[in-house]
Amino acid sequence: MRKPRKLKKYATYHVMSRANRKEMIFNNPDIKEMFLDIVRRAQKK
Repeated sequence: MRKPRKLKKYATYHVMSRANRKEMIFNNPDIKEMFLDIVRRAQKK
């Protein structure tokens, strides 16, 4: 297992999500909004 990355306060990070079998997981707008909400909350931390 690799060591956790040290996060820097003003750095820009790329966030991606991938599903099994290359399924499209954001076809449903509710699921996409839920994912974006999680990312926003993590960004505030």
